[in-house]
Amino acid sequence: MDALTKTLARLSGARVHGLHVPAYLDGKTPVARAVTTSYTLYFELDEGFLRLTWVGSGGGLQLAVASEAVRPDCWDEDDDFLLASIGELFFDNGGSAPLITRIRYATNAESDPDRGIVRCAEFQLGLQNRLFCDPSWVPGIRLSTSGGYEQWQREDRDRERDLHGFVHEHVWEPARR
Repeated sequence: MDALTKTLARLSGARVHGLHVPAYLDGKTPVARAVTTSYTLYFELDEGFLRLTWVGSGGGLQLAVASEAVRPDCWDEDDDFLLASIGELFFDNGGSAPLITRIRYATNAESDPDRGIVRCAEFQLGLQNRLFCDPSWVPGIRLSTSGGYEQWQREDRDRERDLHGFVHEHVWEPARR
């Protein structure tokens, strides 16, 4: 079983409590500020995180379940590592933790299911909240809400086919209990 299949299986029944990006505290300015990066995103789950990482030359999104968030390798050891919560910018859950009810994702010639790498992915939380994650953006993973996947289909899918020869689209839904 490849890493992608294992990751998706672990998401069955998972609730999302938050969406976070790595950050460090920059105290060198008059008002301390959190400096974020969009190369990694963390969906906070009941236990641990679903980590999404920008890989390769920006055309790959790696999905992996992680027990904890980790400091990006490129940051200094003396940087105060923290997670900045950005979920409230995208979701209105009324305080509840919605289930992951569907994941639509695309693969191309650069994808590697053995390492959990897809081209892009859309996560549906509950019945209405959708978040599309596209790693072809610099600097990092571009996020968009409902309609983002459809926009990618209209504007980028044909270019992907021209570049990589094919694009396969997939849908994962958790097993019904």
